Amino acid sequence: MSEAVIPFGSSQQSGLDPLASAQALSINVVVDSAGAMLRRPGIQTVDEFPSSAIDDHPVVSMYVDAARRRYAITGTLPGAVYLYELDNGSAFNVLDFTNSAMSASARPVFAETEGILAIATGRRIYKLPVGTKNIALLGGDPPKASHVVSQKQRLVANDAVDNKTRVHYSAPASGGSVSGHEQWGAQVTSLGTSGFFTAEGQPDVIRAIAGNSSEIFVWGPQSLEVFAPDNNLIYAPTLVREFGLSATYSVVKDDQSFAWLDNRRRFVHSDGRQVNVLSTPDIAKTLQSISDVSDCFGYRVVTGHVDAVVWTFPSDGRSFAYQRGGGWSQWMGYDGNTWTRLAVNAHVSSVDSNANFVGTTGSRVGQMTVNSNTDLGDAVPAYTTTGFLHRNTNNRKHCRRIRLGLRRGQVSSSTEPFALIKWRDDEGAWSTPLRVGLGASGDRFPVVSFEGLGVYRRRQWHFSFHGTEDFALVSATEEYDVLGV
Repeated sequence: MSEAVIPFGSSQQSGLDPLASAQALSINVVVDSAGAMLRRPGIQTVDEFPSSAIDDHPVVSMYVDAARRRYAITGTLPGAVYLYELDNGSAFNVLDFTNSAMSASARPVFAETEGILAIATGRRIYKLPVGTKNIALLGGDPPKASHVVSQKQRLVANDAVDNKTRVHYSAPASGGSVSGHEQWGAQVTSLGTSGFFTAEGQPDVIRAIAGNSSEIFVWGPQSLEVFAPDNNLIYAPTLVREFGLSATYSVVKDDQSFAWLDNRRRFVHSDGRQVNVLSTPDIAKTLQSISDVSDCFGYRVVTGHVDAVVWTFPSDGRSFAYQRGGGWSQWMGYDGNTWTRLAVNAHVSSVDSNANFVGTTGSRVGQMTVNSNTDLGDAVPAYTTTGFLHRNTNNRKHCRRIRLGLRRGQVSSSTEPFALIKWRDDEGAWSTPLRVGLGASGDRFPVVSFEGLGVYRRRQWHFSFHGTEDFALVSATEEYDVLGV
C-alpha cells in the first residue's frame, strides 16, 4: 500500500495538458502559507457606505484620500459620470454643487496633492479642492488625459487626444497651493515651470502612465519607458523595455513595481529593470483564447492571508487572480444557479488600514475581506479540480481510501454543512458526488474518510463547496495499491 497527496489547491494550469497531471481549474479558492485551501475573500457592507445601490450606474472608480474621505464614481462609459462622497451610510453627489456631470471616455483616475484631488477622465482633468464639494475643471489648459500622477510637487498627465507621444507636467505647487498645478505649457527646462517630455524609445502612442515615489512609467502598445526627475531636464529617460501594454487599465501598482497585461497577452511584473512573466505557461492558452482583452482592468487585494493581483475581462466575463505562493485561479460570482462575472468593477486600498473597498457592476459599495463568506449576501461557491493523477505508473491502481482534513463544527446551528467530492477516470464520466460532512456545532473531529473507491489508471478529482459557512480544506490524501498491468 502507498499513500500520496491529492493536490487540491488554488492553481489553474489550463494551458497545460491535464492528462499530464496539470491542475485543470480552481474557482474562488486561495491558499494560506500553511497550504490550507480556503474560499476567496468575499464582500461585506461597511457602516460608512450606503447599504443599497448608489444609483442606476456601475461604479467605475474609487478613491480614499489622505484624510480618509472616500469617493466613488459611477456611470456608463463613455458618457456622463457622477462623483459621490461616501460617509455616514450615505452617498453625497458632489456634482450636485455644480449642476453637471463629468464627461468621461474611460475609467477615471485619481491623483492627490496637498491641495486638490485631480481626476483624469480621458477627456478632461477635473479638480476637487481637498475637503470641499466644489468640483471644477482644472485650469491652465492641461492635456486631455486618461491618466494623472502626483509626483515631486507636480501633476503629470498623458495626452490621450492631441499628441499621444507626449507626457505633460505642471509647474510645482506646495502646501495647499493650487496655482502651480494649473500651469501647463510648452517644453521647457526650468525647474519652476511646466512642460512636456516625449516617449519615443519605440514608435508608440502612450496608452497609460503611472508613478511610484521616484519614477514615471510610460506604456505604449510595444514598450515600457521609465523616466526619473532630473535637475536639468525635469524628467529624463532612464530605460526602455520591449514589453508593451494590451489593456490600458490592466496596470496594477505593486509597492514600487507594476504588473500588467503585455502586448503578447502575458501578465508580467516589473520594477522597470527586471521583467518577470507571471502567466506562462500555466494560463497562456486561456489568455490567447479571449476574443477582446482591451477592457481588462486590474487591482491588488491584500487582506489576511491573501495577497493577490486580480485582472477582470468584462467582455469575457472572467477574473484571474495571481496569488503569491498559490499560483493562478479564477474568481467568479454566483447568482444562485449559474456562475457570473465577479461583481467587482472598481477597487481602492485604504492606505491607513489596508482595507479593500470595492464598487460593483450593480452600483453597490463594500469591503472585500477574508472575514466575509458572501458577496453582499450572495454565496461564494468554490471548487478545485486536479489534473489526472497516475501516481508515477501506468499500471492500474486500487483506491483503498481517501482522507480529507477539514475545519469542522464551526456552525452555530445543528444543521451540518457539507462539501462534495467526485472523480472520473481516463476522461470518462464523473462519479456521483460524495457528501463530505463539515460537522454540526461542536463537531471538531477533523478527518473524513471514504473507502473502496474503485480501480483506475489515471484519475481526476473535483472538490466543491457551496455554503456560506467558514470553510478550510487542510489536507487530502489517497491510500492506494498498484495492481498488475
